[in-house]
Amino acid sequence: MNACVVLEEYEGPGSQGHFRKAGPCLFTLSAKNEDRLRECVNRLLIYLRSEQDIDLTSLCYTLHVGREEMEERLAVVAAGASELIDRLGAWSKQSPSDTIYRGSLASRRGSRRSSKLAKTTIDEQSLNEIASAWVAGEEVDWESKDTGFRTLRFQVSGRFPTTNCIP
Repeated sequence: MNACVVLEEYEGPGSQGHFRKAGPCLFTLSAKNEDRLRECVNRLLIYLRSEQDIDLTSLCYTLHVGREEMEERLAVVAAGASELIDRLGAWSKQSPSDTIYRGSLASRRGSRRSSKLAKTTIDEQSLNEIASAWVAGEEVDWESKDTGFRTLRFQVSGRFPTTNCIP
């Protein structure tokens, strides 16, 4: 007797796990030093420019929870991929911007400030305030559904810049 089995990748419902409505997203990135941070930004810019229909909310969430938070930090609030590309591009060219949050924890090695950010909701604290606090070393509970950040993890394609950028 012969048997045939067809196997396919499970694709769960797209809305499962999404707690945040469409709107601005908080993009965060960190690295061990500023050179690495710039390299990561440049690699992400290449990726973002080459991909269409990026789920920015899921990308941001994946970068929140899928990486170790390091000393050199960058945060951007953006309403869409094109806005994120513009802001990251300006930062990579070292243009001054009040829409980019940048911080370094190198001088505060070993000390992390306690944070109330994990206990507040997005309605109570703007994304800009969270970005500013995060680059200053505050801890954010990205996985708490109360913070409004929880969503699906980003599905990485083969061209996603992971080497030396995203562990």
